[in-house]
Amino acid sequence: MAETVNIIPLNPNNFEFQEYSSEDNSLITSLEIETSFDSQKDKIEYFIYDLNGNILFENVTGYTGYRLLDMF
Repeated sequence: MAETVNIIPLNPNNFEFQEYSSEDNSLITSLEIETSFDSQKDKIEYFIYDLNGNILFENVTGYTGYRLLDMF
């Protein structure tokens, strides 16, 4: 069985998770952009920080342990 990993984006300036009210969400606009991820050209970089904002680990060469979900 494959492991499921949940990634929760945090504000990189203060590392706080913020939830928004319905009123706040109504102020946030959204748009769809047609784009595609090309695993031959594109890469996924990630950084792991401690609570003081120091980088503990960085992967700028490209994370390859992902799979693309067919959403359409």
